[in-house]
Amino acid sequence: MTRRIPSLCGDRIPVIVGPTGVGKTSFAIRLAQEISGEIISVDSRQIYRGFTIGTAQPTQAEQSRIPHHLVGLLPAHKIISAGDYADLVKVKIRQIQKNGKKPVLTGGTLLYIQAICHGIVEDPGGNKNIRSAIEMRLRTEGPAVLYRELEQFDPEYAGLVHANDLKRIVRAHEIYRQSGMAPSQVFREQQQKDSAVRLKYFLIGLKRARSELYQRIEQRVDAMLENGWLEEVRQLLEQGVDSRQHAMQSVGYRQLIEVLQGRLELNSAAEIIKQKTRQFAKRQLTWLRKMDLDFEVELS
Repeated sequence: MTRRIPSLCGDRIPVIVGPTGVGKTSFAIRLAQEISGEIISVDSRQIYRGFTIGTAQPTQAEQSRIPHHLVGLLPAHKIISAGDYADLVKVKIRQIQKNGKKPVLTGGTLLYIQAICHGIVEDPGGNKNIRSAIEMRLRTEGPAVLYRELEQFDPEYAGLVHANDLKRIVRAHEIYRQSGMAPSQVFREQQQKDSAVRLKYFLIGLKRARSELYQRIEQRVDAMLENGWLEEVRQLLEQGVDSRQHAMQSVGYRQLIEVLQGRLELNSAAEIIKQKTRQFAKRQLTWLRKMDLDFEVELS
């Protein structure tokens, strides 16, 4: 399955992308073993310490087979931007190459993948008046209203942004109101300027039949709960992690907090988590169809 990829990549850095639950980790491990590589995670949630089960961090057994970087690195209160993440990845790439190994990037945070492979969007500077007006709307009308509007004026970017990612939703509205351009349009224009950066990477898209992907998602949620996901959330709260912090906004964590608060039954929470994860995968698939992939692999 991975045998053709080393010759196709040449000296370019392989970047494995795909929807949640498709099997990126296991594929990346097999590829890294074939090319004497080390894996760099590109995941906005796996980078947090203590969020092991619910973000599907590679297991200790998997990490013992191939070194993984940027997993469990940051405390929960730390917020990291796409630009900061891209900088961390570039540092790791240099370290791995210096040690005579080959970096393999993999992850489902497509906004960060874009930042790494194409550079950071040089969006219009902030405008305090516009931002204040948007933040007032956020407080009075709620994030769901602003997210639905984002889906209208930039469905591509909405596919990358979680409905509770208030920072990016506000910034997207600010860019749109100030420039009259959708953030994804701003990004595409910059991509044309950063072709030299893009040529350093070899993007590999993994895919499965939609029915199989959804079945894997449901099975994975069940396995996470059986492996102690609820207890993981309990321990995070007991350690002082605020339920409102960015890391706690991942799919599933909010629902399990409600279970611990007695506001939701565990079975109901599991069904909601599965539904939201399928919806997230669908948004990823929409974005992936528009990505500039170098190679696609059909898994089964």
